[in-house]
Amino acid sequence: MPPVITIEVSKEDSKIVEELNTNGVISSRFITSSFDGDIDVISIVVELAKHSIPFIVNAVMKRINENKKVKIIYKGTVIKDISEEKLRKISEILSDKAK
Repeated sequence: MPPVITIEVSKEDSKIVEELNTNGVISSRFITSSFDGDIDVISIVVELAKHSIPFIVNAVMKRINENKKVKIIYKGTVIKDISEEKLRKISEILSDKAK
């Protein structure tokens, strides 16, 4: 099974799913309630592949630049309050792990 990450965004930001799928990123979407509050979130499970990482980074970066909350979960590690610099470091690590 290929490595996966989970991206969590607000339910109102469902366009990220369309962006990822349009670019051929394989994902599954689930709507859940956040443990941090009563806000519904979309959890997007994305398969990591070398070709998909730039699209994932661009989609997440867009949300960061729009001051939207994004959470990334990889192998049980939760990364929130993501900055552009942190996202670039994460993408380098994920690129090394992707097939």
